Amino acid sequence: MNRYLSTLSTRLILTILLCVTAALLLHPDTASAQYDRYDLQIPMPDTTWLAADLYTPDSTLAMPVIFIQTPYNKNKYRLRGMPLDTDDYAWVVMDWRGFYGSSQADNGLPFYGRDGADAIEWIADQPWCNGKIATYGGSALGQIQYLTAQYHPKGLVCSVPVNHALQVRYLKYYHAGVKRVEYVEALGGWNPVDLLVNQFPIYNWFWNWMEDLSDYTEEIYTPFLVITGWWDMNPDEAMITYKQLINNSVESVRDDHRLLVGPWTHSTVGGLNQGDWTFPTAVGAGDQAALAFINHWMLGAQWGSQGLHNVSYFDLGTDDFKFSETWPPTEVEQFELYLNEQSLSQDPPTQPNGSQEFEYDPRHPVYTLGGRTFHRLLEAGPVDLNPLDSRDDVLLFETPPLAEPLEVTGYIRANIFMSTDRLDTDVTVWLADVFPNGRARLITDGIRRLRFRNSLSNPQLGEPGEIYELRIPMQNMAVTFQPGHKIRLYVSGSNWPRFDQNLNNGGEQYVPGDTLIASTTIYQSADYPSSLIFSVPSPRTPGSLTSDAGIAVTDQGAKVADASATLSVHPNPFNAATSVRIDLSQTSDLRVDVFNVTGRLVATLAHGSYPAGAYTYTLDGSSLASGVYFVQANLPNQSAQTRKILLLR
Repeated sequence: MNRYLSTLSTRLILTILLCVTAALLLHPDTASAQYDRYDLQIPMPDTTWLAADLYTPDSTLAMPVIFIQTPYNKNKYRLRGMPLDTDDYAWVVMDWRGFYGSSQADNGLPFYGRDGADAIEWIADQPWCNGKIATYGGSALGQIQYLTAQYHPKGLVCSVPVNHALQVRYLKYYHAGVKRVEYVEALGGWNPVDLLVNQFPIYNWFWNWMEDLSDYTEEIYTPFLVITGWWDMNPDEAMITYKQLINNSVESVRDDHRLLVGPWTHSTVGGLNQGDWTFPTAVGAGDQAALAFINHWMLGAQWGSQGLHNVSYFDLGTDDFKFSETWPPTEVEQFELYLNEQSLSQDPPTQPNGSQEFEYDPRHPVYTLGGRTFHRLLEAGPVDLNPLDSRDDVLLFETPPLAEPLEVTGYIRANIFMSTDRLDTDVTVWLADVFPNGRARLITDGIRRLRFRNSLSNPQLGEPGEIYELRIPMQNMAVTFQPGHKIRLYVSGSNWPRFDQNLNNGGEQYVPGDTLIASTTIYQSADYPSSLIFSVPSPRTPGSLTSDAGIAVTDQGAKVADASATLSVHPNPFNAATSVRIDLSQTSDLRVDVFNVTGRLVATLAHGSYPAGAYTYTLDGSSLASGVYFVQANLPNQSAQTRKILLLR
């Protein structure tokens, strides 16, 4: 019995530890400030009330308040804590009408923004509030801030919506006319618009009406900091929101809005791990910017480093933030790379009949790899696209290794000349940054349906064998392709379930029907020069991106070394110390760092130039708290290798 109880206790302790670890991984931004909590019932004009929690470091003080409205249950904050680490504010977290603690107030047709405005005015009059209120939150918690601000309630000073746009637009659900299947299904009829998406698959009166109805930027009277990530679900929409705010909000605040774009997915803002890559320099940047913005408007604090510029955006090639007064930066020009057989080149094709062909079978689509996905069964963010290389229904085009950097900032588009043997089909593209070690990091993707080649409002089927130009839009991005890297473009006929599968039968969209195999030809000739188009800073120094030999060169003309390293950690988990081993293939600069789950650097094990060989370092955990850490090995011009380790005491 004692042995049984001992085993049961051990299992219980391990289970609790794993649950706590999972909570830390899911919520790495948990604040450490201490608060007392009080139950609130916020009265509404219709004699009902909405449930909320007040968190305050001192209930005897009248403090500025950060207000969160959530449909996901306010009680979750009792476990995870507040999202920003500060004791300068009290917090109020309120359940939406009809949800969780506010379910008793459900009236069948709630106006959530009106409720938020009424709640803010009530909070502003409470003795524990000094009359100043900021709103904060991501996703649906971001959307509600726009809806609330349009009523310009007394006491609202500023707002920080994360990963959400103000306006409801057709392109949010249909990329160049093709339904974003996994995104629409993941929303699951979250609001009435989501339920109507399938009823209006082309850009028509409904979407004109909806876009006009949801554009109330002229009713925004307070400053907004719009935060999004390159691999969020709708970063372009968030950037459009920022542009609308600086153009159309009340004139007195137009210069006060800010935009921050990081290397993040929808659910990992400020986190270390994004897809298959890590971005240590962006860890916590969303929280830092939010606090700088809120502190400036609520406390009169001077701007922090994130708030000095109108636009702060993360460059995926330099792994750091850049700044601009506008998005995209005004000084840009067009740069074009042409498809030539299996290569990308600055030189237009000269051959009269260049082309390649692939077959697209709707029964065997190309499965989605990473990107701007939302479905729980799909990985989001920058993943390695090398699995596409082995498919015979995917074409690949790439540059030689670059001899100089290419900075891309703004729009990206593929202009593809194509023909097919069907009345309708799709052409999909993926853009990748290929590292010297061969990993192909997804940057962005896109699709165009043949019937939408000329208009999203007036679809027209094609003629089999006729050559058409498809302009395929991709996501705005900021990435500097580094020397030694390659730029790669994949071309195919599907990217499912991110985008709808074209049945190739020319029939009505989004209804069951016969599937046909489409044979699609991609042209790369003097008359039909398919190309990849970037927005790059202007003026750009003319010249070839690659050397004549097709290899990257240094300023002295020496070949760039392709050193590689293997990272291993043992034991893992560990309770006192663990050994970190690096096997280096040749002489190279090397840095080995250890980060905690919030991305804070806790140890540097190696930093310098090392000859080829094996190196072992000891990580002493005696001064570290129990939990998850990340060991990261960095070599020049290569993606970092990262190992997750667990310290148990």
